[in-house]
Amino acid sequence: MCEKKTASENRFSVSENRFRYLGDTLFLVSLFLWLLNRFFLRPNFDFYPLSAWWTDFLCVSITLPPVLLLLKLLRARPEDEPPTVEEIMIFLLIISFAFEILFPLLPFADGKTYSDPLDIVAYTVGGIFSGIWWKSRI
Repeated sequence: MCEKKTASENRFSVSENRFRYLGDTLFLVSLFLWLLNRFFLRPNFDFYPLSAWWTDFLCVSITLPPVLLLLKLLRARPEDEPPTVEEIMIFLLIISFAFEILFPLLPFADGKTYSDPLDIVAYTVGGIFSGIWWKSRI
């Protein structure tokens, strides 16, 4: 009835819970959706939400895993757990400040980038979705 797991089975079950960073399913699917949007949908379809907010929605799921991997390599992130709520919230604050306040003010931007408060909403909704996804995978 209740079978005891061997040491190798325990190691395997622990490794299943590890965050896979660039091999994470959400990261890979989001990257595919971004590439599809960037090179096929946006050039061929004039649908404003695809050009305005889709990339922003995908931002956390695409950019947070490489950032966390870098932190892991720098030994600033000791565990391989999925992103925590705190990590997602801090990342949302950083990207919102950088993309919506700082970058539009830089001289080289020169009208190529602008601040849109709805982008922050899209980052946040994407971050919430990503957080729920990552927590449900544990």
